[in-house]
Amino acid sequence: MGGEQVNLFMSGLLDQGFSLLRTSGQLPAPADDWLLEVTPGAARLLARDDTIAYDGPITQPGPWLHLVRRAQACVVLIGTIGLYAHADDEMTTADLRRLLNRAAKAGELAGAIVLTDVAGRAAT
Repeated sequence: MGGEQVNLFMSGLLDQGFSLLRTSGQLPAPADDWLLEVTPGAARLLARDDTIAYDGPITQPGPWLHLVRRAQACVVLIGTIGLYAHADDEMTTADLRRLLNRAAKAGELAGAIVLTDVAGRAAT
């Protein structure tokens, strides 16, 4: 049952403009009409139809926020990679890349380049 749910979820992402990734280093295509609203310490990912795909905390270094503000775009990766298996202070860049590559090879990693808004979208 769990595999079927993941496949349905991934299928939905692909239908909405995300790309299935084969490696962690692959640059995905842009996903039109998606938006990542970013503030220091928090993010909200809005799908094409303005439904909220994610709304919660993020931990990113200060330079990342500055880069996203200037680029007005960000690569978003979505998948099951097993971060829960590592304590926060034990996760290395090599560990993360290994987990991402494992998920990509299993067909469980999708990505897209999405526009960013560091100030947030005005309420309508």
